[in-house]
Amino acid sequence: MTPPEIRGWRPTRFDDFVGTRNRRVIDRLRRNLLVNRRLPSPLLFTGPFGYGKTSLARLFLLGLNCSHPDKLTGDPCMTCPQCRGFVPANNRTGHPYLRVEVDCTQARRPQIIRLCREFRLDANAAIFLDELHRLHENHAQEPLLKFLEDFPGILIAAVMADRYAELIPPLRERFETVRLEPPTAADVVAFLAEKCAGEWRIHAEDRTLQTLVQRTGISFRTCLKILAAAAERDPRQLDGELLDDMLGGPSASGSGSGHEGDEAGEVEDDELFLE
Repeated sequence: MTPPEIRGWRPTRFDDFVGTRNRRVIDRLRRNLLVNRRLPSPLLFTGPFGYGKTSLARLFLLGLNCSHPDKLTGDPCMTCPQCRGFVPANNRTGHPYLRVEVDCTQARRPQIIRLCREFRLDANAAIFLDELHRLHENHAQEPLLKFLEDFPGILIAAVMADRYAELIPPLRERFETVRLEPPTAADVVAFLAEKCAGEWRIHAEDRTLQTLVQRTGISFRTCLKILAAAAERDPRQLDGELLDDMLGGPSASGSGSGHEGDEAGEVEDDELFLE
């Protein structure tokens, strides 16, 4: 895998999501996907910044439309036309479900009202409302209340855990909420070790990975950036020197906040919005 692919890596399998409790919750949902080809709706993913809410929602939407999903895991094949066409430019496309992704950092009340009117009775629409809490700032949550009662399709939303309280109570009550927990440092180290030894082809000792995870404050995105830099080296190797170069030297040990690049991360995740 190339350094840019590592830097922009996103899960393509449900087992790519880290954390024992998270996998247990995901397993329950994907069993529903395998048996019924549907999901509970409306569904709300909440959890810390940068730990996969948006990626998980998109993966489930991929699984709904994939022509050849894995019969045991529900993972999308990533090769059929529906999977290959799952890109930002193809918003409002898809079969059997029309995929509609809304960036709530950009949406305003009139846009949400148009969305509700257009899809209120559409059983073949799968809507994803990313950063749902941002509608609080735009006074745009109320139009969703009646819509969620009538909508026969599939609706998934994502909200950061520390912004969950910004959803008005009647809206929170209409969702089935799935809480994603931050993985432990040991979970992240084990996951990165498996990826480095496999498709990422990066030589990284366990002790160095432990230091990486500790010094980034278990920030998964920061780990990806540093591992992408390791993949640019010859040989492809992660060592203490690279950690010092990118994290500011040994004196920075343990100072990572786990929220590095929040604003940049939002721009990166929030790609699509309703015109």
